[in-house]
Amino acid sequence: MPPRSPRRTGDASVAVRDLADVRKHLSFAHRRTAYETLLSVAVDDVLPRGALTELAQMFSCHPRTISRLWTQVRLSLRGGHCAADVASKTKGNSGRHALRTSDEIEAAIRNVLQMQRQTLRSLSAAYGIPMTTIFSHMKKNPRFKARSNYVKPHLTPANIEERLKFAMSFVRPLPSGRHLFNDMHDYVHVDEKWFYLMKVKRRYYMYNDEEVAARAVKSKRFITKVMFLAAVARPRYDPHGKKEWDGNGGVWPFVQVAPAQRGSKNRPKGAMLSDPLLTTSVGCMTVVAIPVSSKVS
Repeated sequence: MPPRSPRRTGDASVAVRDLADVRKHLSFAHRRTAYETLLSVAVDDVLPRGALTELAQMFSCHPRTISRLWTQVRLSLRGGHCAADVASKTKGNSGRHALRTSDEIEAAIRNVLQMQRQTLRSLSAAYGIPMTTIFSHMKKNPRFKARSNYVKPHLTPANIEERLKFAMSFVRPLPSGRHLFNDMHDYVHVDEKWFYLMKVKRRYYMYNDEEVAARAVKSKRFITKVMFLAAVARPRYDPHGKKEWDGNGGVWPFVQVAPAQRGSKNRPKGAMLSDPLLTTSVGCMTVVAIPVSSKVS
């Protein structure tokens, strides 16, 4: 809001009494405007008589507010600041003092069990302080933050030794005494995953006058699922750094095509159907040995 024009009075003491009960906090823009106005009328860093009172009437504040602003600016410039400091210094220096210091809050939180620190609500109940206090503490202390915890496998000394041996098997000693990691070009990573032929929920982007295609099944338990085998390896590059193979082996379904043993309303007897293949050792070798090896080689 732009400042109001100054009000002329015959006596400066009357204006001061009129503004005695004014408790207005000027914004940063108004404080900057007030400083520039004082700077324009000052002569050799000295203000003319009545300048503070007239400017206080213009901004509807107490003359001492303008006086403190002028004193603050002069001290900041004399202290070596490149620009005049017109900040109000209100933030952090006003309001009720904190009942607990940051160190006291940290010490109390450290004494709370971690099982009671899963949410801020449970931490507040265990500690006995409002959640707003915890929010303020988190804002002031970046060290205090939420951290995720994952369950890890319990390893025995024998498990740790086996894992270390497996990792060391990829390290090859060189004649110079140094060690080099295996390039793993002779390894293919194979994994299997189940895929459903139909998702229960799908999202489509359509217009208002379009109809969503109807989909229905007897039960969600009857949706056919098929196991797929995926194989990946390290990419291959030629001596010039050009990629020869991206490392994607491929994805193959564990299915077999066989004729239907009996007829139904959906298909006649003898129609070719794709049935899931049992994941036996023979089936795995049939899917892995031929397609994967031919793809990688």
